[in-house]
Amino acid sequence: MTRRRRDQFHQQKLDQQKNAIRDFANASEDIVNAGNHAKTYLRIITSGDPTAFPLHKEQAQIVAAFKEAFPNQNIEVMTKEELEAMAASPKFAEFKDKFKDMIPEYKRATFVRLRADEAYGTRNSILVPRLLFMGIEMRRNTEGVNRRLQAQIIANNATVRQE
Repeated sequence: MTRRRRDQFHQQKLDQQKNAIRDFANASEDIVNAGNHAKTYLRIITSGDPTAFPLHKEQAQIVAAFKEAFPNQNIEVMTKEELEAMAASPKFAEFKDKFKDMIPEYKRATFVRLRADEAYGTRNSILVPRLLFMGIEMRRNTEGVNRRLQAQIIANNATVRQE
């Protein structure tokens, strides 16, 4: 290997390491932001009637499109596998295309609760794209799921737990 080739190789490896560090830093920042978002959202749904707090000015349109894309989806209890399948589905791609211009951070990672009757925690949360979170939680709010289960959330999980 020539010196020039060796130097190029080392520079390439150094650039890869820098990119990996930058990617890790960005991922860490996304997780911190998602955690802060989760705390704020939990405060919103436990401080008053969640049906009275629209999460977006176009909430009715977003909920209708979400119901159309996922009409039989149980929103009270979901599994990690269901959410991963939803996020990877062509139906979600169509849903996303309808609203990506309306919601600038539609791809940003956000925690969603697997069980609507529990607070955020390591066993009850998964990172999903913000738009999927919005579809699920807006539907939970408009259908009264979060309101019906609000007392249980408050009684059992008044704050975001550290498990």
